[in-house]
Amino acid sequence: MDGRAEDGETRGLGAGEQGRGEGIPPVAADPVSDAGAGLTRAEGGLVLPDVPAVPDVVVTADVAGVVPVAPMSDAAAPSAAPVSAPPATRAPDADLTVPAVWEEPDAPLARTGREKPARAAGEKPAEAEGRKGLFGVTPGRAAAGLTAAAAAAYAVYLLGAGRGRRRPVTELANALGMRLDYVPWGDVHYAFYAREGHGRSLVLLHSINAVASAHEMRPLARAFLRDRDRPVYALEWLGFGHSDRPEIEYTPDVLEDQLEHWLERIIRPAGGADVIGLSLGATYAAEVARRRPDLVRSLVALEPAGLGDEPAEIGRGWARLLFTLPGVQRAFYERLTTPEALSRFARQHLFTPEFGVPDEYVNFAVETARVEGAAHPLDDFLSGRMAPDEALETFRRLRQPLLVIHGSVENRRMESYTRLPELDERPNVSVVSLPTGSMPHWEHAREVVQRIRDFYDSLDGQRRAAE
Repeated sequence: MDGRAEDGETRGLGAGEQGRGEGIPPVAADPVSDAGAGLTRAEGGLVLPDVPAVPDVVVTADVAGVVPVAPMSDAAAPSAAPVSAPPATRAPDADLTVPAVWEEPDAPLARTGREKPARAAGEKPAEAEGRKGLFGVTPGRAAAGLTAAAAAAYAVYLLGAGRGRRRPVTELANALGMRLDYVPWGDVHYAFYAREGHGRSLVLLHSINAVASAHEMRPLARAFLRDRDRPVYALEWLGFGHSDRPEIEYTPDVLEDQLEHWLERIIRPAGGADVIGLSLGATYAAEVARRRPDLVRSLVALEPAGLGDEPAEIGRGWARLLFTLPGVQRAFYERLTTPEALSRFARQHLFTPEFGVPDEYVNFAVETARVEGAAHPLDDFLSGRMAPDEALETFRRLRQPLLVIHGSVENRRMESYTRLPELDERPNVSVVSLPTGSMPHWEHAREVVQRIRDFYDSLDGQRRAAE
């Protein structure tokens, strides 16, 4: 799988490559409307409210940025060199490649004293009469044509904005140093990171919160990328990270359908993937693993959500930060996702005082909060609508091996885990408690990685013994 840029297929954004690979076959399905959601959910993805049809945009990019190119018709088009992306720059305090910013000069350039003499009004340059470009087109007509093409491309972008982006999000840096791909899913795109390899696929799923993204899984991604042969993938949920952020109802059903689509159509894990999920990411993965055991061999649940006394407990800390009155969240969203506010929240709810709050965690959270549509999932998250009703029952019904890793510092975690003992009694479940807050894979990264490796070694040993 190396990514295509055609409708119904992955859009691959490799480091300096324009790959074409296996496509996703179209899915015929009888759509079912979501009441009050303003969208239609179908097996093939999300369908947003009807607006005029917009042609797809061919996209080329590397990990540093995305460059939209002219729309392509269904008929064969002559090949042309892709537009180059701006040169990449390196973030000073991390190995993140970020897009360069094109800047206009603040003032007119200073004169050099070597300008040609000014012409009289209405006087044409001597060479103007005979100067023509390729195929006899004058420079003036060529400039007019380019202007019209640019206006048409901008109109395509504006029309497409109403039904979800027709191009990938470009504002964020590449958080994991892996290839970034985009998958069309109905009228939206979702993003994922990929490093191909051989053997069983390892899948990373970030959490759900006001500033969530795959960057939360960075310590694990860096550790497992050292396994040169193993394929590693990290999904970004719809509404977060580089994925589109449409204004829809965000529910467990929508994101579980996204995960199932991605595993089945894109990753296609032979024998099932090994999945590592954080918080609600782990809870969604448990439901998909329960209903589709062919897609998931094992699940590692970091700080899984839904094992406390209240199903919406995960959002209570964020609610204190972002208020709870309808509409107020969006009005104060930008103010309360400043570096100072996010750092204060992380210090009070996520990390222990001994570990502190990593600057890179706060910095990337601020960046993802500034992406267009970042506040759209907020009401659903804070209201508890993104939390499954029976998370404990979902975990209990799992037949796959399950490793639960959670922090034990009570005032630095989002879950009480009062119902965890009911899960710990099952023979396929192992529970590890560490003296951390809600991010054990950040605070005790080496120990968490080793626990996960031991878990996988045990599974592989059982498989070999059974053979």
